[in-house]
Order: sequence, then structure tokens, then C-alpha cells
Amino acid sequence: LKPIYFDRIKNGILHPYKPIEIIKETSTTALVDGQLGLGLYVGPYCMDLAIKKAKEHGVGFVVAKNSTHYGIAGYYATMATDAGCIGFTGTNARPSIAPTFGVEPCLGTNPLCFGIPTDEEFPFVIDCATSINQRGKIEKYERLGMDTPKGMVIDTEGKERTDTKQ
Repeated sequence: LKPIYFDRIKNGILHPYKPIEIIKETSTTALVDGQLGLGLYVGPYCMDLAIKKAKEHGVGFVVAKNSTHYGIAGYYATMATDAGCIGFTGTNARPSIAPTFGVEPCLGTNPLCFGIPTDEEFPFVIDCATSINQRGKIEKYERLGMDTPKGMVIDTEGKERTDTKQ
């Protein structure tokens, strides 16, 4: 279990055992309450529900609230393409990204992703975010004892940082 998840469970801001609740539902839409559950569980639940609705009615749109970090957005779009559907997924995130020419974090990574089945061996999937890279990539550099490459991280004064541990 990644430290971020363990810390959130310990601090009472992630509840791994609470059931997912469908608050409101139509034949093509649903509003789901993840009850601060693990986003890596809530996300697939929601995409499975959206795919089911799309297969039955031509479109499925499911929104989750009170969920936590859901991982790689492209995973969910690929769930849809594997089922022969167009997938669209996104999430919000806490402010951790400085805007262009800024130094104060005021944007979340807010990933946005879509996938389209193709007649090739693989689907077309594009996974975008406001950040240059994923936080997990920086964490990997730290685990490997490597410096962060130039241009990936700035400090509060706008200076590039390569000292991964900070």
C-alpha cells in the first residue's frame, strides 16, 4: 500500500471499507457517493456502471463524489474501449501545480482523458493533465535515489529543483 493511502486511512480521510452508494440514477446516468473510499475501487465501479448503461441505452454517464485518488485516468478510458465504447474520464485534485510563469500552486492536476476504439490492435487514448509529469514519477526518482530531471519541478521562488528528496 502506497504511503499516501496508509496516511489517509490513519488520518481518517480515506475509508476503505465503506460501501459505494448510488445517490441518484436514471437509465443513462448515475451519481455515486464513494464515501471517501479508495478511488482505485470507486473508479472501476463507476466506469463499469457507465459501460453497462451505454451498452443498454447508447450512452452512460456516471459521476462520483467523495472519492479519493483514482490513479491513472487512461485505465478507465481503456476499460470503455475494451468494451467497444468511447470512454471519457476526469477528476479534480487539490492545488499542487503552479500555472505557466507562476510559482504558487493553485491548479490541481485535474486529469482529463478519452479513449476511442479503433480497428487497430490498440485503441486511441489520450490522457492529459495540467502538470508536466505525474507525482508518481518524482516519487520513483526518489526511491531510485536519482535526481529529478531539469524542467520538471520548481520551488516557491520559481527556481528549477532537481533534488528529488525535497
